[in-house]
Amino acid sequence: MGGGAIIIAFNYPLLEEKDRNFATIFFKTAIKLEENLYYYPKPNHYMEIDDFALFALKNKLTPENLKVESLYRKNLIQRDLRGKLHGILRREKHIEEKYINKKFFYESRKLFNLSWQWQEYRVAKEQLEYDLIERMQEWYPYPLGFNISIHNVCNLTCVMCPFFSEEFKVNHQTDFFKTKTFLEDKFVYEAIDYCAEASVSNPQLTVGFTAAGEATLDQRLPDFIHYARNKGIPWTYIVTNGTLLHKIGKELLDSGLNRMTISIDGATPETYRKIRGADLNKVEKGVRECVEYARELNAKGHKIEFDLNCVLTDTFCEAQEKELYLSKWEDCRDIIVRIFFTRLVIYDKQGNDINKDKTFSQRDMVCSFPWSNYAIDCYGNVTVCCTMDASSMYQPISIGNVKELGVRGVWNSEMAKKLRKEQLQQQFKRFSLCAGCAEKFKSCFDEDNCVTTKHNLDIK
Repeated sequence: MGGGAIIIAFNYPLLEEKDRNFATIFFKTAIKLEENLYYYPKPNHYMEIDDFALFALKNKLTPENLKVESLYRKNLIQRDLRGKLHGILRREKHIEEKYINKKFFYESRKLFNLSWQWQEYRVAKEQLEYDLIERMQEWYPYPLGFNISIHNVCNLTCVMCPFFSEEFKVNHQTDFFKTKTFLEDKFVYEAIDYCAEASVSNPQLTVGFTAAGEATLDQRLPDFIHYARNKGIPWTYIVTNGTLLHKIGKELLDSGLNRMTISIDGATPETYRKIRGADLNKVEKGVRECVEYARELNAKGHKIEFDLNCVLTDTFCEAQEKELYLSKWEDCRDIIVRIFFTRLVIYDKQGNDINKDKTFSQRDMVCSFPWSNYAIDCYGNVTVCCTMDASSMYQPISIGNVKELGVRGVWNSEMAKKLRKEQLQQQFKRFSLCAGCAEKFKSCFDEDNCVTTKHNLDIK
């Protein structure tokens, strides 16, 4: 852009005088800078939000990429083609490779597709608290991801499981697992309806059907997935140990399931039996049957993909079995798109990971989960992370219960507000377990937007 031209835009509600003053200061600042400037209220810099509150565009405009994005927003091209076209257009402009291959868009994809270089507008703590607590509904009217844990039953007693292994069960201090409990249909369907509302403004919304145990033991699961797909929810997934896929796998895929994360800890039957006490051959047979069926459905226009997750324990010898593990699934990599090798996570009585990297957790970063995550357990309690989930075995803590407040009511409950305020101020009282939590630090970002995930030791 030449001649000192500038494009300015705002999606910031000007309801009070201080709002107008804030917007004025933003644009005055933008005029003085050479860089493009943007603002969106976020608890930390690394949270990805595909929107903007205010921006000022002065240089490096890419109108061709904007056209591609417009086609995608109108559902005229698919996501994969969108990404390829953006890359081609940027290469034609001889843009640096790190921008062409960029995977994380802290300024939002919308702005990145206008220009490839942006500077974030940093605000005072008081302004951030105002936007993220008092006006939270303006910026985060719905969670960005949902997890519905439908029961607390499992068919395995894996040696590393904090829920069902004999070693860890003796340390439980609550009755969470005392009786088999299934979240009532009423609340599951109410949660799905809420997710469907959220998906209208979030085309990448993901809804997971999981359990504090094994999700596929619930015969209602295909009906829940089918209902979610009919409500227009774009992405559904389950997490499973795979032991029942030979029975229910095809039915789940027919119901509209997009994604499965299958936990298989071991490359040989001997290792697998030591860790999970089950038959690896039967599990692998069920997974392969699902892979073949997924190929058939994808050929008809479906979009189905699987992940495999392997927890590294003393029983699983990484050096000896890792390559064998990978080679066994090499012929399935068109459907099995990611294989995770993760370290063992063990929680203490406060719900904290006892093996966390303590030096890494010294970083001063506000957790984004209270503004993004929503997880319902089988008793109706809502949490925002795995650390809070783990507290159910020791000192339960949540932001509310759907049976008391309704599914919609929990997201803006007084307890949810308290959690967000304690996070922003980094002064923890009611949510003391957040003070020592390392989960929010599990991704370490470098200057080139590369990510090293602390829990995922390797991804193939």
